[in-house]
Amino acid sequence: MTKFDNLNFYKNSARLPIIDKFNYLNTYQCPSFSSAVLSIELRGLETFDSSRVIASFFVLRLLTGQKPYISRLNVFQTFKKSEYDSLIIVSIQGNTLFSFLELLGYELLPFTSKIDIKSNIVKNKYGVVVNFTISDLSSIRIVETHSAFFRWHDHLRIKIYLLSDNKTAASDSLLELFKI
Repeated sequence: MTKFDNLNFYKNSARLPIIDKFNYLNTYQCPSFSSAVLSIELRGLETFDSSRVIASFFVLRLLTGQKPYISRLNVFQTFKKSEYDSLIIVSIQGNTLFSFLELLGYELLPFTSKIDIKSNIVKNKYGVVVNFTISDLSSIRIVETHSAFFRWHDHLRIKIYLLSDNKTAASDSLLELFKI
């Protein structure tokens, strides 16, 4: 159980101003958040049991509250050495998505320097995709974490999907309401 009911906030405080502002006839014309995917791609691992894998699992679990999984594992092997690449993913939707958007907008993005954040918005046939890449997560400080977490060199990629006909001002306003 979460401390705040984010779904109730979204329905009552976010969608209604958008309906009034853009003169929509009903709530189905409003853009809505569908899901989000967080991923960390790890390249050049010496072993599969590297501390970077453990730190990646910890970060994704800390940010979303969901259990991440390994989507891809590649082994590059030569006669002298082996290297591993992996992709660790967590997918969120529903109430967990609104909790993550609140965390992203109020706790993560304001305390991360602008140099370490790259973002863009892409329109596809299903809606609008908001992409973030965060290269430095040192703004998160937890005493119990592993020391590898503080020497973070891997990129956290976040994709947020909005169901909308096109990239409209309504989509931008909805993202602004969540401080994104």
